Amino acid sequence: LYFVTLDVNTLEYWLYECNLDGTEQNKLTYLFTQGENGIVYSVMLHRGYAYYEVSNHSLLDNGKRELYRIELKKNAEKEIVDTVEGYGSSFLRVQGDGEYIYYEKANYTDQQGTEFQTSLNRYHCNTKKVEEVYEQSIYDYYIENDEVYFSDLQGVNKLNMTSKEVVSLVSFSDSEEDYNMYYDGTYIYLDNKIAIQSAMGERDDSERKIHIYDKKGSLINTLEIGNRNGFIAGDEKYLFLLNNWEQPEGTNAIVSIIDKSNIATGQLEWIHLEGE
Repeated sequence: LYFVTLDVNTLEYWLYECNLDGTEQNKLTYLFTQGENGIVYSVMLHRGYAYYEVSNHSLLDNGKRELYRIELKKNAEKEIVDTVEGYGSSFLRVQGDGEYIYYEKANYTDQQGTEFQTSLNRYHCNTKKVEEVYEQSIYDYYIENDEVYFSDLQGVNKLNMTSKEVVSLVSFSDSEEDYNMYYDGTYIYLDNKIAIQSAMGERDDSERKIHIYDKKGSLINTLEIGNRNGFIAGDEKYLFLLNNWEQPEGTNAIVSIIDKSNIATGQLEWIHLEGE
């Protein structure tokens, strides 16, 4: 296991490794000093390296952020992967897939935060080449081989990274909803939680729904999950629901699951995992 600590005396960020039960810890390497050049954000591990973001500004200030990587070994030296500049600049959704690190470079068009814009990019772990994958703004995205499943203001789309062809799978044109998107390699899940939260109390939590689509964009099923907080698309077998705010009636279950093999049949039933 790996973790990052901030030394409150020196304000230095350090990367540590430890065994699974936490009894043995090893101080690996220095990352950054808070306040000297910025603050460390969002550490991600992939193929023997830690990737992390450093900001020299806050909120909507005009500045830059740098994405670094450092090898997971004693006293390794960090190197810059990429830089983004502008108002409220940041790196979003950094993730590793095969030989690449994917990330969104984001900023606002002005200090008032009028428009938020992003572009999807990738970094080759061996050649260190950076290339722009998609120049238009997107939100959630998932990599599958040479394709990117992503959501934007118009809906859910699929991008072929070789041909650059974009295919629309699900259109939001007939809906006033905003969605979080998840993809597990078989199904696309759209969660309207963000739309309910944005309504600032004008909508009831009982309206919370998960729409499930196949890879071609056909609606397969809809789950009504109400005021239960954490939906997780899960693994190849199960969907997970964390009942943080409200347990299912008659149970004390913190976690509920659905067998994904039943999604296409329409016979979905939550299995509640109760503690002792």
